[in-house]
Amino acid sequence: MLKTVHVNADGDEQILSLNTPGEVLGLEAFSTGTFTNDVIALQDVVCCELPLRQLDEHGTRFREFGAALVRLLSKAVAPRPHPARGSVRQRLTTFLLDLSTRLEDRGLDGRQFALGLSRQEIAELLDTRIETISRMMQKLNREEAIRVRGSKVRLLGLAPARDSRGF
Repeated sequence: MLKTVHVNADGDEQILSLNTPGEVLGLEAFSTGTFTNDVIALQDVVCCELPLRQLDEHGTRFREFGAALVRLLSKAVAPRPHPARGSVRQRLTTFLLDLSTRLEDRGLDGRQFALGLSRQEIAELLDTRIETISRMMQKLNREEAIRVRGSKVRLLGLAPARDSRGF
């Protein structure tokens, strides 16, 4: 897994997203010509760099590849739930279910996985405090919606949160 971060002029890092294998990164470079964010590997990864100039030059030879690339790029820009909306329970549940779905979409185990982020990083991504995330994860664990062991999570009976009361 990878995390995409933005570092401001003061050197403060903001986590923008958690990326799963097979996702397309760096799309902002299409319009600006530069990458505006950094990507940090949270575990060993294999990346594939697409030489867009060469693809453009040899486009007629790579029609089938080009069509597959367009399908991949269209998935990359599809809207995803904003991680910092709703109650803390809704945010955490949405984050875990979204991550599960994206892993399953790539043929990986979406029911049991390593989070890749610390509790502090999850709290930053979900715009809350580490203590709140820790309490909510413990609560979901007690309710047997998830099973937490360190950074590994197993989804048991987790369903989208519907309450609007918060934590």
